[in-house]
Amino acid sequence: MDNPHFLARDEAGNLHRVEKIATSQITSGARRDNAPVYRLRNGSWVRRVDTDTFQVIDTGAYITAVRE
Repeated sequence: MDNPHFLARDEAGNLHRVEKIATSQITSGARRDNAPVYRLRNGSWVRRVDTDTFQVIDTGAYITAVRE
């Protein structure tokens, strides 16, 4: 998943585009680690849970990366 974006599927089967944000583009808060930051195309922030699983911060919903 080195691309700047990838697709993930939710429990209902809907696909979501997840964008990987470069830490240099983040202006809010003081990030001291180099962990990648993710967000959905609609602007919702996403945190990485494990290799293929992500959680939408606002809703708590889990999505799973779709391998091509």
